[in-house]
Amino acid sequence: NRDDYITLETKHYGSYSKVYTGMNKKTKKMVAIKVLNGLFPSEFEFDHFKEYLSFFISLNHPSILSFVGFSYNPLPLLSITNDMPGGTLSSRLHNKHKKLDPTKQTIIALGIARGMQFLHHKGFIYRDLSSSKILLDENDHPFISDFKIMSHKDKNKNGMKQITAWTAPELMIDGDYNQKVDVYSFGII
Repeated sequence: NRDDYITLETKHYGSYSKVYTGMNKKTKKMVAIKVLNGLFPSEFEFDHFKEYLSFFISLNHPSILSFVGFSYNPLPLLSITNDMPGGTLSSRLHNKHKKLDPTKQTIIALGIARGMQFLHHKGFIYRDLSSSKILLDENDHPFISDFKIMSHKDKNKNGMKQITAWTAPELMIDGDYNQKVDVYSFGII
């Protein structure tokens, strides 16, 4: 229930959503509350939100961000996940004051590899894996997050528009691609 949570502070603004740090009023557990932009979603946006939630609920792995809940009534649409106080892997790699030692770097790489192996075993292609999509908990354990453009390997693969330094060459052209595009991105990380 939406009323079980309070919003504490803004963590991130994006083009599709805003992410807030929140807390469960009863348990005092910290969470991340992702609120989709737009008070009145289109039918397409609402259907996409339902598909995203049904996918997210099906994931259960130690290296995948844990789903806590969602709300669509009252609007706006929102999803709730565990809070990751360590921030993104990208921010930690660029933090000169809080460096990751080689052991932690190896543990993070293995955690990401295990999470991606799990997603690939389920038949998914992430398509947008980068250090900014990896969240860290207070112990620097990695959690793969942000599944908005992931697709099933057997479904239509259109919709990949954003090109980054982590993007495999196959995604930049209109050619066929498979789960190996995620291996490329993992190698860049």
